Amino acid sequence: MYKRMKRNYNASFQLSGKVLFTAWAVTFISFASVGQMVDTNVLALWLTNKSLTWSAETNGFQVGVEVGPKSSAKEIDILVLSSKETGHFYVLPPSGKPPKLELRDTNQVVIQPIKNKMDGELPQRIPASNLAHSQDGIVPGRGRIYDWFLLGPNSPNMLKAFVIGDVYQIMKEADYTLTVFPVIYKFETNGEYADRIDLPSVTTKIHLAPLQGKK
Repeated sequence: MYKRMKRNYNASFQLSGKVLFTAWAVTFISFASVGQMVDTNVLALWLTNKSLTWSAETNGFQVGVEVGPKSSAKEIDILVLSSKETGHFYVLPPSGKPPKLELRDTNQVVIQPIKNKMDGELPQRIPASNLAHSQDGIVPGRGRIYDWFLLGPNSPNMLKAFVIGDVYQIMKEADYTLTVFPVIYKFETNGEYADRIDLPSVTTKIHLAPLQGKK
């Protein structure tokens, strides 16, 4: 593949006019094909990474959870993967908190989170003015810069990273089950409101221990 592209590139220098443009276009398409192959290979690495637990694909979305190594201060990384084309205007929920979570112990008892440390039930529709944004846009005094969440096809993006000890006070070292219920918003065509998108939930096993000094 690479040698064929190189021959096309060298041959283009011997051409002129529309023929030159055609040869360049063929070369460009060849490079694009290689880019797609690279994207596919990188995607396979993401999906087969043993440190990540992925949800099933729902409405073109998958959610992955990665758990850090320390049992007393685990960092949780939440990633989102989309098979959809780009061009959708997604934004993050306004609170900046971790998404709704559910933590259960080995007896399936739900562990209560620390109050106000994660998102609760978010509205289905929210005015753009209530979304997190800076006061000014690119040009001072004009527009707003929102907390955009960018997604490209087959390219995962980090939705949120947080420390589990900031949301739950773990009293006993044990194995737990963590379920994540992430949400993003998508702007309506009028740009005045954004609609909630419930991403697929994902469940993973997690070993936790009390933070030092908080047993």
